[in-house]
Amino acid sequence: MVNSDTASFLAVIERCRPDWHRLGACRGSDVNFVSRSPKERSKAVGICGTCPSMMLCRAWADEVGDTWAVLGGEDPQARRLRQSRTAA
Repeated sequence: MVNSDTASFLAVIERCRPDWHRLGACRGSDVNFVSRSPKERSKAVGICGTCPSMMLCRAWADEVGDTWAVLGGEDPQARRLRQSRTAA
């Protein structure tokens, strides 16, 4: 069963899916990439670590300003930290 956060995330991805997403390690995964659970986020980051599209996904997360999903191997907190360091 897919929860409403995951369903919303998947709907956004489906509407504006970048070409590289079809190669994503997350495709077909049952891990919740929008969960606030540290355990689930850790699983998602682990899957990202195996993904050939990880850096493209990370750049896309920056481009669209994502604040709620694990994308490109980063959860939103890690993404904000990286962005604040590169902005300084």
